[in-house]
Amino acid sequence: MATGQHEKRSIDATDLLFDIKNPRLVGERLSEKADDIQIITNLAEGADIAELVISIEENTFVDFEPIVVIEEGDKFRVLEGNRRLAAIKLLQDEKLAQQVVQVLKHSIQRPVRQAVLDSIKKIPAIIVTKEADAQSYIGFKHINGPHKWTSFAKAKFVTTWFKNGTGIDEIARKVGDKNQTVKDLIAGMLVLEQAEEEEVFDVQDRTKRGVFGFSHLYTALNRKEYRDYIGLKKDWTENLVTSPVSTGDVKKLKTVLQYMYGSKKDNIESVIKSQNPDLKHLGVVFSNPIATQVLQDTNNLETALEETEEKSAVFERTLISANTQLQKASANVSNYNGAEAIMDMAKNMERMISLIINNMESVSK
Repeated sequence: MATGQHEKRSIDATDLLFDIKNPRLVGERLSEKADDIQIITNLAEGADIAELVISIEENTFVDFEPIVVIEEGDKFRVLEGNRRLAAIKLLQDEKLAQQVVQVLKHSIQRPVRQAVLDSIKKIPAIIVTKEADAQSYIGFKHINGPHKWTSFAKAKFVTTWFKNGTGIDEIARKVGDKNQTVKDLIAGMLVLEQAEEEEVFDVQDRTKRGVFGFSHLYTALNRKEYRDYIGLKKDWTENLVTSPVSTGDVKKLKTVLQYMYGSKKDNIESVIKSQNPDLKHLGVVFSNPIATQVLQDTNNLETALEETEEKSAVFERTLISANTQLQKASANVSNYNGAEAIMDMAKNMERMISLIINNMESVSK
C-alpha cells in the first residue's frame, strides 16, 4: 500500500471501532452487534493479546507502524490493527479487562502507569477511502508476511477478494503466495460457506475445539476419495463457483464435515485426532459404502477402516498389535500386585491365544 496516497494522522483511541468482518473474528461468526467482550474473547482465541498488553505495559505504545482505518460516520473502523486496538481497550477499561481476564490469561496491574495511558490516547493511523486500497498490504502481511493468520482467516480474506471480482493470479501476486495455494484456500472456503448457507454445518457446532482446523478441509478436497464422495470433478477448481457441491450431494458434504470436525447438535465426535494419517483414513472410509455406514453406526474410524481391508490383513494387523502389547506386559510382569481380576484376565487371554493357535493350525493343514 502506497501510504503517500492516503491521509496519515493520529486518531483518538475512543474513536476506533473493531472490524467485525476481520478474518480473525469471523471464525466465531460474530454478529454485527457483537460487543467488545465478545470480540476480544474471539480475538484472544487466535492471537496472543496478552503478549501485546504486557509489551505496552512495559514499554508504552510504540509506533512501529500505523494502523489502517476507514472512516465510518464520526468513527473509524480498524481494517488492520484489531489486535492492537484490543490491547488498548483492555488497558484503558478496567471493567472490560476483568470480564475477559480468564481468556486473556493475564491480570493487568492497576493503576496503569500514566505514561502508558498517555501513549494510547491517540493512535497513528493511515486513513483509506475504500477497503480495496488496503487489501494488498493486509493480505501480504498476514498471508505470507511477518504476522501470519490461521489458514481459516487467510482463506476468508482471499475468498472475499475473489468474490469481489479479483482473479486468483492477481490475488496470489499481491499477497506473495503460490497460485495453487490461493486456489486451494478459496476452493475450501467456497465449500465451507456453501455448507453453512445450506445449514448442514456450523463452525460453532463442532466438537473439535481450539483453532478451527480449516486445513483439514482444503487438504481433503485435494484427495480423490473426498471429491468422488461429494461429487466434485478432478478439475473442479479450474472454474470456481460459489456453490461447488450439487444439491444432491450436500448431505454427503454434511457427513464429511461432521466426522471431520464433530457436531455437538448431532452428538458426533470428530474422528480426526491428527491430520496424518486420520484424514487419509477417513477418505478411504468414504470410498466404501459399508465402511461409511459402520462409521455412522459406531463413530469409530478404526472400526470403519477395517471394513475397507482384506479380512486376513485385519487379522494379521491386530495379532501383531496384540503381540506388541504382550511384550510390554511381559517386560513389566514383576510389577504385578496380585490382583485376582488381572490374573483372571491373563488366564482368559491364555485360553483365547490357545484357541487362535488351534484355528490357525487347522487352516494350515
